[in-house]
Amino acid sequence: MPTCREILLPSTETTKPLQQDTHPHASALRLTVTRLARQLWKHSGTAQTPAQMSALDVLGRKGPLRVGHLASLQGVSKPMVTRMTDKLEDTVLVERVHDDADGRSCQIRLTPKGEVLLADASRGADQFLSSQLCALTPPDKLALKQALPVPIRLLGTNA
Repeated sequence: MPTCREILLPSTETTKPLQQDTHPHASALRLTVTRLARQLWKHSGTAQTPAQMSALDVLGRKGPLRVGHLASLQGVSKPMVTRMTDKLEDTVLVERVHDDADGRSCQIRLTPKGEVLLADASRGADQFLSSQLCALTPPDKLALKQALPVPIRLLGTNA
């Protein structure tokens, strides 16, 4: 009978041994999340990068934000968010607006075109994921439902 480690992390010639301080499930979880994220992005049908879509999603959920706040929520630097905003603004998906609370700064918000793109991309990814979930067995659906809070907790407060 294979161990849990052998099931989750099958040995191959290209697999490097885990570092001593690495949790045995870390690599399997990382690879699974990365592959799922790629599949969701592929089925979103958008030309925007995953990072851009993530920023659009945050703006869609939180509303207009200052560059620093968006950078904090995304876990990236302010200059990176500024460059991303420039690109998204060039495609008319976001716009910079004056911050009423502080006239010296501005906020980034979705444009109507950005709202439509975000809704369409979310719908495409959700449809793909729904079809995958429907194909699961009832015990797998229950296991997933029970396990779902765990990766949400792993994301922390920025989820």
